[in-house]
Amino acid sequence: MVLSDKEIVKIQDGSTPLITPFDDSKLRAASYDVSLDGEITALLERADVLDLSNQDAIDLIYSTKRDLGEFILKPGQYCLAALNEFIALPDDVVARVMPRTRFTRLGLLVTPQFCNPGYSGRLQIGILNISGSNIKLAPKMRIAQLVFERLESTPTDGRLYRNQKSAAYQDEDGFIGARMDTEMSDGARRILDRMMSGIETGS
Repeated sequence: MVLSDKEIVKIQDGSTPLITPFDDSKLRAASYDVSLDGEITALLERADVLDLSNQDAIDLIYSTKRDLGEFILKPGQYCLAALNEFIALPDDVVARVMPRTRFTRLGLLVTPQFCNPGYSGRLQIGILNISGSNIKLAPKMRIAQLVFERLESTPTDGRLYRNQKSAAYQDEDGFIGARMDTEMSDGARRILDRMMSGIETGS
């Protein structure tokens, strides 16, 4: 069930705020507008092939700029942008990051994102410029909307996002890039580490 503004306010007024800071003017009938913070992370171009099993190589593709007055997103460019709002999802609520129509009609796309129950943090959202124009991004711009849905039942405690070993983005409040290493079991990680060690030493 998608939550209406009344249900969003009810959760917001509970023991743990759903959205911080909360601005009533951003509340819609069935969504909440979220805005940009002053942090943008661009992805650097690489001439070689990016190996998704190499976390160190993945970490090098990002260039983060903080406290920006503005950021110019070029045609075809993709970036990750921090939101101004911190969200804390109850155990029976999920959230979807959705684009706003006014931006999609300009060719500025926000990539959809799903947040599992139990997640809390300041999201980084993907923004892609498919227009033919340079587009200026600025702090406080209402870039996307959150749609909240209530589950029919509360999930198993161990499967809540905050309780998972692979919850790399739980309580994030600064840039965290793609964490591919959290997808691997401990055994697989040890095998990969031994393989990489052998390559580096030439053995």
